[in-house]
Amino acid sequence: MTLPYLTDDCIYSILQYLQNDHSTLFKCLLVNRFWCRSTIPLLYANPFADITKKNYSITLTLIFCFNKAEILQLKKKLGLSKINGINFYKKHNPLFEYPKYLENYNSIIINSVIYGWFDKYCSKVLLNNQKIYNDIIPIFHQSILRQ
Repeated sequence: MTLPYLTDDCIYSILQYLQNDHSTLFKCLLVNRFWCRSTIPLLYANPFADITKKNYSITLTLIFCFNKAEILQLKKKLGLSKINGINFYKKHNPLFEYPKYLENYNSIIINSVIYGWFDKYCSKVLLNNQKIYNDIIPIFHQSILRQ
């Protein structure tokens, strides 16, 4: 007996219906490759929408999407080779170009998420240096807007 088959349009409609239910969308990522490729744009359309959850891991995802020049610039500005155990000398290739899916760009919220990530994962020595933020934040915005 053959299993029923849902058309791609039907699956996409289901995912659109679930657009605001992130926990369910994360489960849809694991169904198969098509579902994953269809779900990622929905999840990353507005990843900063609920800043109250303090989900700063998106910052590391954005760093992985930096090109080589931006990674070198970040390392130079920070003077570090590792943050939170992540070695910047190794190339981490993300599966998707996540910033290209952003539909809502609010620099104030993005700055807040980046500040929160540095507060949580970087040493207090770096946090006291306002120059770091003035140098680092533009790298993030440049990378996001480039894509």
